[in-house]
Amino acid sequence: LLVAVNQMDGVGWAQERYAQIERELTPILRGAGYRGVRFVPLSALAGVNLVPGERPAALEWYGGGALVEELDRFEPASRQSLVGTRLCVADVFSSPALGGVAVSGTLQAGSLRLGQKLLLPSQEVVSVKALHSRGAAVTEVTAGDHVEAGLVGVPEASGLDAGSVLSDPHQPARLARRIEVMLHALQPPAPLTRGQPFEMYVHSGSCRATLRKIICGLDKHNQRTDGRPRFLPAGSGAVIQLELERPMSVELHAQCRSMGRLVLREAGQTLAAGAVTAILL
Repeated sequence: LLVAVNQMDGVGWAQERYAQIERELTPILRGAGYRGVRFVPLSALAGVNLVPGERPAALEWYGGGALVEELDRFEPASRQSLVGTRLCVADVFSSPALGGVAVSGTLQAGSLRLGQKLLLPSQEVVSVKALHSRGAAVTEVTAGDHVEAGLVGVPEASGLDAGSVLSDPHQPARLARRIEVMLHALQPPAPLTRGQPFEMYVHSGSCRATLRKIICGLDKHNQRTDGRPRFLPAGSGAVIQLELERPMSVELHAQCRSMGRLVLREAGQTLAAGAVTAILL
C-alpha cells in the first residue's frame, strides 16, 4: 500500500508531522492486512513530488521517490482465484453503442470475451454483445480490468443494479445471508459488541449487517485463541458472524481475495476490516 501524505506544504514540509502520520497510520493499516506500507509526502495543488523534479529545500529530509516513481515500483497484483468469472457491477445504464443494456465494473476473477454467457443474480443467463476497456473496444478482458459490457437477454425485472455480480453459469456466484469473518477493529469510538449494526462494504456492493456472534479472539499472528471476547476494542481481532440484511455475493478470501474482503462503517467512520472465512447461509 502506498499512502500519499498530501498538503505537506501547509505545514512547511515538517518532517515531524510526516513522521507522526506514518507512526499512527502504519499499525492500523497493518492490522487491516497490508503487509507492506510506504508513505510519500507531496502537495497535489502545487504539483510538488508528484513526478520527478525539483523539490523544495524543506523536503531534503525525504529520501524516497516521487509519487509516480513509487507507484512504478509496485509489481502487478496477483489475480489468481479458485472461482470462475466474476464481474462486479458498479453501474447499469442504457448504451446504444454497446447494444442496449450495459454494465460497468471491475472483472475481479476469470476472463470475459465477446459472446460469453453470464449468469445474473436472478438466475437468468445473458450474453456479452460488446466490450469496452480503457476507452476502446476489445474482444477479451482479464481479471483486474475495468470494463463496460453490453448485454443481450436482460429481462426488464432482472433486478440488475450496482453491487450485482455477474458470474460463470458453470461456477455461479453464491448469495450469502450469514458469513464468518476474520475481523480487525480499527479505531471505533466504542468497542464493537454483539448485536451492533453496520454498513458493510464488499467489492462494489453494500448492505446493512449485524454482528450476531463473537466466536473467538485472534492473537497478533491471526491465530484463533481459546477465549471468546465479550467485545472488540480498537486494535483487537476476532472471528465473528455477520448477519446480512439482504443476500450479497461474496467469496471466501482464500478463493478470491478481492471478493472476500470487507469493511464495516457507521456514521461516516470505518470501524473494522476483515476477510470472509466461511459462508454459513
